[in-house]
Amino acid sequence: MSAATLPQQIDSQLARLLAGAGGGTAGGTLLLTADDGVTVDAHLAAVETLGVALSHLSLDVPSLAGASQATLEQWGRDLCGRVTYLLEGLGPLEYDPQSDELLIRSIPPSRDAGATSYFEVMLSAAGAGAFTLARYRTEPGVSRTREDVPLTREVLKRLVRDAVETIP
Repeated sequence: MSAATLPQQIDSQLARLLAGAGGGTAGGTLLLTADDGVTVDAHLAAVETLGVALSHLSLDVPSLAGASQATLEQWGRDLCGRVTYLLEGLGPLEYDPQSDELLIRSIPPSRDAGATSYFEVMLSAAGAGAFTLARYRTEPGVSRTREDVPLTREVLKRLVRDAVETIP
């Protein structure tokens, strides 16, 4: 078991990032260690007293290297069932047997003035096993761009916890 829990690691690293910014807005990366060799990278565009702007979240999950389609699909269902507090609900879309990846997206995505925004989660059994989450925005005739996601500290902790605790 890790010396500090994930929430404790998050609080400690956010405090360090804020202190380094001299009370202003800071960005940076949280590098967290969970049980079973799982590592968590939370890339933050901004860190403030009450919340963060999450650029993307990734987990390295060694126990899922070479996992079956059924295992990834179960993880996807469990994850979608627990992560119900973001801007949109999440739902598994498709499994790609060539790349050993399960794609999850917002269902339905948000639409505003011709633009579409959505979360995308990729669960992978290729390589070392991985989870990635990011938010994207598309507009007609324009390539998709990554959007930062404003989250309170508590929602960030919950998202990290839910991603880790749903690993099969």
